[in-house]
Amino acid sequence: MSRVALVKCREYDLEQVTQALVRALEPLGGLGQFVKPGQRVLLKINMLRPTPPETATTTHPVVAVALARMVRDLGAVPVIGDSCGGAKAYGQSERALEECGIAPLAREHGIETIVFETAGVERVKVENAAFLHEIVVSKAVLDADVVISVPKLKTHVETLITGAVKNMFGVMPGAYKLNLHRRAPGPVNLGHALLDIYKTVKPALCVMDGILAMEGSGPSWGKPKFVGALLASADGVALDHTAARLVGQDPTQVTTIAPAKERGIGENDTAAIEVVGDSIDELRPADFALTSNAVMRAAPNFLLNILNNHFFWVRPRWNQSGCELAGECEKVCPVDAITIANNRVTIDKKTCIQCTACYMVCPNDGILLKKSIIAKILSA
Repeated sequence: MSRVALVKCREYDLEQVTQALVRALEPLGGLGQFVKPGQRVLLKINMLRPTPPETATTTHPVVAVALARMVRDLGAVPVIGDSCGGAKAYGQSERALEECGIAPLAREHGIETIVFETAGVERVKVENAAFLHEIVVSKAVLDADVVISVPKLKTHVETLITGAVKNMFGVMPGAYKLNLHRRAPGPVNLGHALLDIYKTVKPALCVMDGILAMEGSGPSWGKPKFVGALLASADGVALDHTAARLVGQDPTQVTTIAPAKERGIGENDTAAIEVVGDSIDELRPADFALTSNAVMRAAPNFLLNILNNHFFWVRPRWNQSGCELAGECEKVCPVDAITIANNRVTIDKKTCIQCTACYMVCPNDGILLKKSIIAKILSA
């Protein structure tokens, strides 16, 4: 049996969020159950790319700093950190910390921040791996005595919901993320790979920012959706399961949840997850838009494997009218399928593995997702 706390929190006010966090953590034994005096505690946020907090793309600075202050009050040393999604160039994560509002608020309260690219890396073996037998992890993560995952509640074009499990993908800094997309193309493979990472660098506690969530085509180009909730659990799989139910997503279709229990990673059975605090039905938002290919991704895996390459695909395409030629798509592509020349973006369909990383990191509206006819029919 896993326990997930779900509490109402209506706005990003530092004191209100702190009180809500205390309520959420109390049925889990309090924050002191996970953090001891003198420990270095890493708050691993979700910081996909440089974007203001009101876009709901990143963990809100108030949630991160409120939790960091609580850690400090226990006599421990809090550090807030992450690495941007697929960023090859140094400097983007530093810029993201500023534009997301994390660094300014952290400085105001004397909280340290760190970007994973600058801390060095170590290779870590994955025990009982389903997909990855070794991962590269930032030393900022390995040097922490305690890791707390602080994800954002968002939809995701591949995993359907991104949360505590997917958030640990960020322990692999910079270009190492790109290699994973090359090695694990498709939602099923990606789900297993993400579970390999999560269980290897398992956070002691997960606290999800669901006050302002993202609906639609997440994790970067969806729309903000008010939910007004914070979630907490020592079991990231159970937390993500509960978050999926909260927004109306079938947890059995989320690729980071479905195979977890059979692999001995967390709890994904509704009957075995105790939700305490406020009611899911009370907080469930009306008309929460799931990612546009949610129905398509629910198709049987054997059908996906047979049809995917020729009939059943979702491919990125260049949107000239929305593109400002920032170049992030070319940098992030794990298989070098994207080239920019003569003020044009070219995507090689034969090379593309449909990981949608270019779509996720585009700072403008330069990449759209195009569906095959069968995919459109199944999504309709």
